[in-house]
Amino acid sequence: MKDLEKKARAYALKNALAHDGKAQVGPVISSLFNEGLNRNEAGKYAKEVSKIVNDVNKLNLEQQEKEFSELKDITSEREAREGLQELPNVKKTGVIMRFAPSPSGPMHIGHAATSCISFLYVKKYGGKFYVRIEDTNPENIYPPAYKMLEEESKKKYQEKRAEEMTELDYRTKKREYDEQLKNRIRKQNAKGEDDSESE
Repeated sequence: MKDLEKKARAYALKNALAHDGKAQVGPVISSLFNEGLNRNEAGKYAKEVSKIVNDVNKLNLEQQEKEFSELKDITSEREAREGLQELPNVKKTGVIMRFAPSPSGPMHIGHAATSCISFLYVKKYGGKFYVRIEDTNPENIYPPAYKMLEEESKKKYQEKRAEEMTELDYRTKKREYDEQLKNRIRKQNAKGEDDSESE
């Protein structure tokens, strides 16, 4: 990678300034990936980056700010993305995603994190979302968990359906209200035209 030492120092300074004068190696290397450092080369440069980070951390905040002002032009900001990344080649029938919890206990926040992205892709593109019990590791199986997972899945499905029905009911009522309002306006306009003709 071209100018690795200079770029590493610039990102170390940037990281230090964002964290009260104390840079960390991980975020600096991560920033260098954004600049073109190959992941398979990270180990090769880790010692050098660590030395640069240690040198930067020995500077006081004022020194870090001064030096960064001279190097900030060689740093960049990562492109921020909101929402889900687009999936290539999605068929008209949508996507098929799965969530495969292990029957080792009740559902928890980890299950929510892993299933959420798949669920959101199905919501975005349409398709199917399957829940499949991953019981290929007999040492981790907790027999009552089968029932727990089934009940939790049904409960979440019913909550989602109720939420969708509430939204559907709202949209239907709003459409009916909008239609009534349009009819009133039409009648009012028609009445106004009749009044102006009679004058």
